[in-house]
Amino acid sequence: MKLWQKLMLSALVVASGGYFWFLLGGAYPPTLELISSLSAVVLVFFLGMLGLAFILLEKNISALLVLLSASPTLLFLGDKYLALGIMLWSATLSFVPAHRIKKEIKSRMIFSVGEMLHKGMPVFLTIMALSLAAFFYPQLEAITFQDVIPESFFEKVLAFLPFEVPEDALYQTSIDLLQERFRSYERYLPVVFVFVVFAAFRTLFILLGWIGIAISWLAFKILLYASVVKISTRPMPQEYIEFK
Repeated sequence: MKLWQKLMLSALVVASGGYFWFLLGGAYPPTLELISSLSAVVLVFFLGMLGLAFILLEKNISALLVLLSASPTLLFLGDKYLALGIMLWSATLSFVPAHRIKKEIKSRMIFSVGEMLHKGMPVFLTIMALSLAAFFYPQLEAITFQDVIPESFFEKVLAFLPFEVPEDALYQTSIDLLQERFRSYERYLPVVFVFVVFAAFRTLFILLGWIGIAISWLAFKILLYASVVKISTRPMPQEYIEFK
């Protein structure tokens, strides 16, 4: 790839990743509704472009792109050290999936974007879920059951019931019951909430990760068709036994 092509790919990774964090920051403090549809679309595009960067760019450049894409956390977190920690954590650990993907490229006989990304992207998605859990950790104010379970989320769950229920009264009764039963454990609620956020995002990323890999595959096919990249073959030395 030429320099301007690498710069364009890098810009797409940083812009999409940064926009995702920006959209997510607008939902701070978080709820169980997780992310909006727009955030999900931006995220899968970011994963698609980042997967392509893991394949085509050097590992240190990919890590730098992850670092820059997480920079909007500085805008929304009052604890700037936590924001910097999220940025450095994500960037440093991104060397692990990048290394796995590069290793898979060298060891495979047939070039397959999907198979190569499958070796590294699940690790990055776990890193991403941990970063999101840290981002949503309530630092400045106590979190309540109303924050964890918003009324809109409660209404969506009740919509699946085959019968009508008084939503407002049932919601308030449920919240009061939770507060009464778990009042002594309320101080542990932020930690529990962070674990729930991590588990929820990691589960969601199972689907979004595959969509991101599909976007990487499609983008790579476009680059092949446009002659930006090409797949070459090289002889591989192999040891064998024969009689003297």
